[in-house]
Amino acid sequence: MLSKIQEHVGGETFEHMRKLITAAFPAGGDQEDEVVAGVVRELYRQHGDEVVKRGLPPLPVEVLAPTPEESARKQNLARAAAYPLYMANATHHRVRSMINRDLGDKSNVPFQSEFVGHLPVVRVQIPLRFDGDKDIVVPTAIGEVRFRSDHLAGSLELMTRQFERELGYAPARADLITPARQSQVVNQRFGAVAVYLGYRNRQDTAPSFFVFEAGMATGQAKELYLGKTMETVIVHRSGYLPTAYSSPNNMYRGGVQMRGNEPVSAFVQPTPAMSKKYAQITVQYERVTSANNDPSALLLEAAKRIALIGQTMGVGSGVPLQSVMAHLAESLPWVHKPAYGGPGRSRGETEGSGGKGGFEGGRRGCVFVSGEARFRERDDGGLGHG
Repeated sequence: MLSKIQEHVGGETFEHMRKLITAAFPAGGDQEDEVVAGVVRELYRQHGDEVVKRGLPPLPVEVLAPTPEESARKQNLARAAAYPLYMANATHHRVRSMINRDLGDKSNVPFQSEFVGHLPVVRVQIPLRFDGDKDIVVPTAIGEVRFRSDHLAGSLELMTRQFERELGYAPARADLITPARQSQVVNQRFGAVAVYLGYRNRQDTAPSFFVFEAGMATGQAKELYLGKTMETVIVHRSGYLPTAYSSPNNMYRGGVQMRGNEPVSAFVQPTPAMSKKYAQITVQYERVTSANNDPSALLLEAAKRIALIGQTMGVGSGVPLQSVMAHLAESLPWVHKPAYGGPGRSRGETEGSGGKGGFEGGRRGCVFVSGEARFRERDDGGLGHG
């Protein structure tokens, strides 16, 4: 069914969507046809009448209907192994514009953009080692965890090889809290961030160190950042380009907070060299019994928000679909809708307002002022790419 989407929308519209995703998330590279088709279908499912009014061709109803594969996926996932699930509730808060000579006086000046995103993640123990080039794949309630192909330190052997010298010991085991891959309909994963929790001794009841695995909304893992203890605040060069409005030369700061063996929160803050911080993301981990993982919807939501943020800053992608996506993003829930200047809540919004499902879905209005962790209130707080 996905193969028919390009035929119905036309090659030009299909390629515009591919270019829009690539422009928003450059380090992810050009996206495969099935990923683009999945996002196009989700766009029409959510906004079919609106995008047709704005000049896009219509899609037949049968193309948008749930496929047998989707129904089978739900049944299979219901029978999947019971690994712990969390909702990673992430406040993305940009406080300054980007450094860009084309912006002139607006470069690196106060700019407000804040929203709450919700990413389903699952906790699994990484395997000891790989057998040659073979991947190890674990089915979970939100999709597959592919330890070799989707991760940079997906086995204890790889983690030991990379970090034993810095740690001063070889870890005995490690857990991975990660987004999962959906492969029965669209082979896709929303892989913005994953966290490894490492244990010095096998019988330890709390982790000794952590590793952030930073990645792309388009699924690829890109960089590893080691926290040598659970109290460490990582300070490291970013090394990659997560969105069009970031830089690989940013300094990457981050940390986690645990309650015993349970994750409570995490923060990451990117800061350009010789400049003030421009964004922060603060994550609260909420233990859940079930979650809907739809990478196409998550990627579409992220692309819409990036389009509006870029358009408001005055930095266009040059892709015709940006104006359509930015317009659609206007109706999403925002804590602060993108605008130059100091803080100012969006009209009609209350703190922590949220919608249903996808990237913007509401989870009890999380704006993360938990007594367990108040990283937003710290000057060094903040997991920020938006």
